[in-house]
Amino acid sequence: MRLLNLFVIFILFITIFSIGNVLYESDKEQNITRDIYNYTENALIWNSSNFQIEDINVSNLPENTSLLTGKRLSNVIMKGVDFLGYTLFEVSKWGIEFGYVRNEINFQNILEIIPSTVKIVIWLMICMLIAKILLPLYAICYITIYSIKSLINKYNIANKRGDT
Repeated sequence: MRLLNLFVIFILFITIFSIGNVLYESDKEQNITRDIYNYTENALIWNSSNFQIEDINVSNLPENTSLLTGKRLSNVIMKGVDFLGYTLFEVSKWGIEFGYVRNEINFQNILEIIPSTVKIVIWLMICMLIAKILLPLYAICYITIYSIKSLINKYNIANKRGDT
């Protein structure tokens, strides 16, 4: 699961870098010189006004504090969402600037490799699952054959002792 998370984060970063590359190529075709740092600062703005923290009036609450707990929990969740959104926007700004400035690296080629990489990873996962199924079967077969062989050897040793 950790590898899947890392893979998704890798795809996210490469995609953001590719946006910077595409923006640079578009500016190059239109002969536009752009200050990418001011552009990303003004174009990507995290609007946290959607997350208004509710004021809690403690004096008017009844004895049951579940309402208070619910409001505090929703405030914590809203702040967490605000933090994650702000972080994602800042990382996106950085990635677009990185892809724009480092235009010699073609990140779209890396994105084209990803489907074949996913196919290889899926086949490896299938092989691992098959190995998990076949390994106990192999162990059972090995133990059975070894037991039969040892019984035959004991029978042969017993017959040789009886003959002499």
